[in-house]
Amino acid sequence: MKIEVLIAIRSKGKKDILAALDSIGLMSDALVYVYHYNGTKKDSFRFGNHNVTVFYGGARTKIEAYNWLLLNAGGDYISFLDLSDRLLEGYANHLTSIIQRNLTADGVLFSCSKEIKRVRSTMVKNVILSNLWMKKETVKQRGLAFIDVYDPHYFSGSTQLFVKDFTAWPSRCVGTVKPATTSVKGDCLDTANYGFFDARRFGYLWPLICFARFSHANKEEPIQFKPFFLAYRRGYLAYAYRGFENENKPLKLFIFPFIVSCIAMVGLATQLVLSLLIVFTEVQYIPIWVSLTFIVSFAVTYALASPRIHNVKAILINGFSTAALSFVVGFLTFLALGVSWAMSLYGAFICGTIIAGLTYCFAPRRIKRP
Repeated sequence: MKIEVLIAIRSKGKKDILAALDSIGLMSDALVYVYHYNGTKKDSFRFGNHNVTVFYGGARTKIEAYNWLLLNAGGDYISFLDLSDRLLEGYANHLTSIIQRNLTADGVLFSCSKEIKRVRSTMVKNVILSNLWMKKETVKQRGLAFIDVYDPHYFSGSTQLFVKDFTAWPSRCVGTVKPATTSVKGDCLDTANYGFFDARRFGYLWPLICFARFSHANKEEPIQFKPFFLAYRRGYLAYAYRGFENENKPLKLFIFPFIVSCIAMVGLATQLVLSLLIVFTEVQYIPIWVSLTFIVSFAVTYALASPRIHNVKAILINGFSTAALSFVVGFLTFLALGVSWAMSLYGAFICGTIIAGLTYCFAPRRIKRP
């Protein structure tokens, strides 16, 4: 079994790398990516009794370098180290013994709260990335990668999201209370990182989650809402600005959320027409509260589905076409049931405007940062 440490470093020259490896306390093989380098080259050497490969490349950010390391790692079990980490003596032997006792393990999480054979994602909130050792084959099979954001302030948000994704089912990670490293600074989630993580899970419902997190945090220690919200919003913006190159992925890769968003939008338009029809004609085809309940449920469904499509053109065409159709259908429906021309136009305008407004607000919009 080959154990390999992955390191991304912004540096030049072999001397800096040797000093970094010595500071970290390397006692296994290592793959190093030197990013922000003008050109490309590769170097290999021995560090003690271990093989070290160094690749110099032009990646813009540390997360880009981490994704390169994921694709090119050669170890059976791998872990990422930062320059502030210090490997504890005997980490390789301890890792080997745990894996030998748990041959089906997909990874080992050091500094876990307790010894456990199935680590849950809820247990990794305050665990730094360097304490997670992963089976390379599992990472490859699940297609895991880091989300690249262009602001280093959100580095921990991206790495913690990766840790949670790896430890989540169906991975089988073993937990051990013994640490593998010490670190000057940790990658635990702060308020902005929670905004980053919640934007990933809940899309445009993040303000509601923000209120829930604030209420929970305020019970533990009195805090002000405004700074909490601004920090949380910075995390959301970091997630919204990520991966500009994926802005318009082919729709066939996201057909299920697109279908869900279409159904939700059509249902929302239908319920709007029925609700206004009840108001205009006082004819109780269905109770007004039933119609309003459906309106809310369709709006929530659309809010959850649309951010996962990653195709602006598809969302806009779907939404604005539905808005136009709801205007025409609503107008004809109101007229057919005896509503005046003025009220019919007013009701149809409301239906079309709400649908178009939701489409515009929920369409993914990301800004490419240099």
